[in-house]
Amino acid sequence: MQDNTDSGLQKRHGILIVEDDEDCAFTLSHILKNSYDIIHFFTAEEALPNLDSIRFSVILMDIGLKGINGIEALKMIRKNDEYKDIPAVAVSAFAMSGDREKFLEEGFNYYISKPFNFQEVKALIDEILSSTD
Repeated sequence: MQDNTDSGLQKRHGILIVEDDEDCAFTLSHILKNSYDIIHFFTAEEALPNLDSIRFSVILMDIGLKGINGIEALKMIRKNDEYKDIPAVAVSAFAMSGDREKFLEEGFNYYISKPFNFQEVKALIDEILSSTD
């Protein structure tokens, strides 16, 4: 059996969180930080210029960002060949009928609504990454 680890340590996946609500960002980071490397930005304007210098495996994107919204930010991220197929989760307080479908049509792969269940978020990220490994 070949050891695919460096000095016995597995490479951790990075999770890009773009979320402008401090409490929500803290909660998402807290849920995931023990299993994944967290990269957080409060705005798309902060995140977009840093794409070439960070590595991540999943995006958790707030839809209702001030300035460039989550939908537009994802379209910009997908223009980067390295991230054109990256799994993206829409995180939104919008929970009206049809919102989930709209976000999926706009290029997101998954959707979670606020407020969210901690275990469901962790389970979703684990599922996404287990299917991409």
